[in-house]
Amino acid sequence: MKLLYISPTFSGTGGIGPHAFRVAKKLGENGFDVELMDVPHIPIKNLKNPSFSILGSLKALSYTKTYDAVHAWNLPSAFIMKQIKSKKKILSVHGIYSDQVSMLHSKVASSLVNFGENRVLDWADTLTTDSKAVQLAYKEKLGKTFEYLPAPLDPDKFKEIPEVKKADNQIVYVGRDSYEKGIDILQSIESKINGKVVNLWSKILNSIPGSKLILKNNPLTTSPKNLWVFGQKITFAKKFKVELDRYGVSLDEKGVTIENQNFQWGNHSFVFTLNRYDSKDNQVTWVLASSKESIPGLIRKLPHYGRYGYLVFNGDIPENVAKGIWPSRRDGLYHSFKKGTYSLPPKVPLIKIPSSLKN
Repeated sequence: MKLLYISPTFSGTGGIGPHAFRVAKKLGENGFDVELMDVPHIPIKNLKNPSFSILGSLKALSYTKTYDAVHAWNLPSAFIMKQIKSKKKILSVHGIYSDQVSMLHSKVASSLVNFGENRVLDWADTLTTDSKAVQLAYKEKLGKTFEYLPAPLDPDKFKEIPEVKKADNQIVYVGRDSYEKGIDILQSIESKINGKVVNLWSKILNSIPGSKLILKNNPLTTSPKNLWVFGQKITFAKKFKVELDRYGVSLDEKGVTIENQNFQWGNHSFVFTLNRYDSKDNQVTWVLASSKESIPGLIRKLPHYGRYGYLVFNGDIPENVAKGIWPSRRDGLYHSFKKGTYSLPPKVPLIKIPSSLKN
């Protein structure tokens, strides 16, 4: 079989390039005739993907032979795939492309991608993704069926990894230094957590030598500054509920009521940012996720809602359905003085006149 592979890159530290290369390499080792299409692009932000699609499409016009299958990786490659003659067309994606564009580019670019995403996906006979969360999201968002194609690993690469020195309270991040990966979240909390790590992926973290899960069901007083706390059944949930009650928010067995609107447990995730009961200057954010499938989406979206006191999300994607800012509380706006006589500080001249000028 003659196969053509199209990807913005076949190398690097990202996910799509190495994924495409390893699949192509393994197919070649098993007797398939695999060709990698080399496409130039302009290495400038906001021009890289458009230039790749345009220049690749122009290059595709010179391809006269028909392939048994053309396999394109990521949506920009789909424009090139469309121009290639083949019996089957396969498109693989890493992440929800419209969401990625929304995070990294302008509203105009985001609107254009949202408008055309569904049509571009229709160009492929088969759609694949390396993420079950993305698989579910596209099904719910556009009704598209994606095959699950996990990213392969080369075991020999692990032999090249040097010995890792054990470090107390270390944070391990595996991925590119890019905004949509959430690296900005780690950078923003690094100076605030004093080595304390809130880890949602305990199975991953515990598999790395020298690492450990830091957040436990401990009193808030064991950790200074701002905190993120996860889960409904925690020791200090009662204290959080008391604080929420001051804002008219109530939690019961059926769900959460905010401003006379009830949101049922089960399909709703909630995020509350409150003043810590043990500290006037610091806050705690309480995250109540509806399911483990909703957590990746919450991690991706929460940095964009920093000004809000409460958030409500629906579904596993998830979609924001309610948000609000806590009203100012009266106890922070006035100060009561004790009875008595108060003396004002002495008046100080705005400028001091030299003695030589006084006469």
